[in-house]
Amino acid sequence: MKKTVLVLSCEHASEYIPENIFDKMRSPPAFNTFQTFDPYAKELTKSIANTLKCDYFLGDISRFILDLNKKNAYSFSKWSRQHFSAQDKHDLLEKYYQPYRQKLTQNIEKHIENGCQILHLSVHTFNNESRYLDDNAAIGLLYNPNRHGEKEVARIWNELLIKRTPYRVRLNFPRSGRHNNLTSALRKDYPESDYLGLEIEANISLLNDPVSYDEFCEALIHSIYTLIEMI
Repeated sequence: MKKTVLVLSCEHASEYIPENIFDKMRSPPAFNTFQTFDPYAKELTKSIANTLKCDYFLGDISRFILDLNKKNAYSFSKWSRQHFSAQDKHDLLEKYYQPYRQKLTQNIEKHIENGCQILHLSVHTFNNESRYLDDNAAIGLLYNPNRHGEKEVARIWNELLIKRTPYRVRLNFPRSGRHNNLTSALRKDYPESDYLGLEIEANISLLNDPVSYDEFCEALIHSIYTLIEMI
């Protein structure tokens, strides 16, 4: 039986906009909001990684410019598509998009070559602004239901969270885990026997004060530790 190795990534960790681009903006984006990054996702990723002693990767450019979680052809924001030349886009992909993907895939391949199975968790956050109260949740677990291994991991993790934490969990929420994201791209490169990729979405209402953040992190980290022991 293969050893399971946990690898974390956070594509929307940074609000960074290169200075040469920012200086040309007539209307800068609203910083410290989802327009530029996922609030608290970087901190959550590092908290998990530091406790569980696993490798992690943090995006280093704002999603307002370039979304590291999307396929190459769809990675540029509406603003970027309107303002960047083909050469500008090429340069940004070469400087930010490709290196980030390469560092992550090289790490994954290193563990696979050592005979391990990767459990890759891509960490994101969301807000609870919804017209429908029933749509709210504390945690979303995103996966591809057509991949048996990921479906089973999501099922086990969901049960652990429901039984051992006070948080409401929803599967493939607040978006689908199947299409146009980093994990979907990696699924095409690696079989389930080598790679399982899930995304976690954490509600920022649980992360915006120290006490709630610590309680959430402790519960989430314990669930991940137990999950790895079980799979």
